[in-house]
Amino acid sequence: MPTIGSIFVCRSATQRRWRRENAAQLEEIKRILKQCQQENRTLKQSLQELRVKYALESQATKVERRRLMQTCELEVVRWSARVEELERRLTGRSKKEGDSGFCEERRLEAERQQIATHADAPNSVDSAESPEPSTSQRNPEMDATEAQFNIAKLKRDQQFLKVKHELNIEKLEMELKAKDDLAQRSKEMIRILEQAYHEGSGVDEELSAKLGRMRSVDRVIEREKKAIVREMNKQLQEITEAKARLKNNINVWKNFWISAKKTQGQWLSLSAEMEEEEIKGESDDTLKIEEL
Repeated sequence: MPTIGSIFVCRSATQRRWRRENAAQLEEIKRILKQCQQENRTLKQSLQELRVKYALESQATKVERRRLMQTCELEVVRWSARVEELERRLTGRSKKEGDSGFCEERRLEAERQQIATHADAPNSVDSAESPEPSTSQRNPEMDATEAQFNIAKLKRDQQFLKVKHELNIEKLEMELKAKDDLAQRSKEMIRILEQAYHEGSGVDEELSAKLGRMRSVDRVIEREKKAIVREMNKQLQEITEAKARLKNNINVWKNFWISAKKTQGQWLSLSAEMEEEEIKGESDDTLKIEEL
């Protein structure tokens, strides 16, 4: 028959065995809980990245659609104005000169057809390269009209350039902001993984692999941020050069317009003198023309 002492000894041994088993089970539960928490954070991170990616793609699509619509509207206005101007000039020359302006009408009609042919071509900032003013001897009134038309066209190009630049910079700024958010989250994830790695007992290969992948992702994000900043600086440089070219071409055409106006004034005075000479019946018209 067991004694009281043997009962207490057996009870103590059983309690110690239960404590060891409970401690082992508790450690296993803690390990599983920690693993579940890590997986939960990983899934949340993946879900957030997918949300950001979807939002970024959706916003980029909206921006691109709006940019294309504005580009098409500007292009339609630009070419419509040019066609209307050419048609107006063509009609005015026909009424003023009759059959004597037939060659000029043919030239304007050919130019209008060329515009209609290329109206659907994609626009480019290279429109800053405006044709140089013609030095051929023509009617000064036509030269002034051509200069005025080209000045208006270049100013429309300036407006288009401004809109295009703003849209591109807005898109790049949105991409940079999204990359900044991803970089912050990746750094926070790296900090959590490093803390868990140092708190753990022994070497956790799975945790170490995740930490290595997150560091690689962080480096890629930083490289992409630098690439976006470089692209922004590049576009800023290109837009500055294009604006300078447009401004220079506008000044060239303004000077040509001033010269044409001055020449037009001389030509009108010359025509008046020639009419007076014809009325008076004088025969030295050629001499006066050469002197002028």
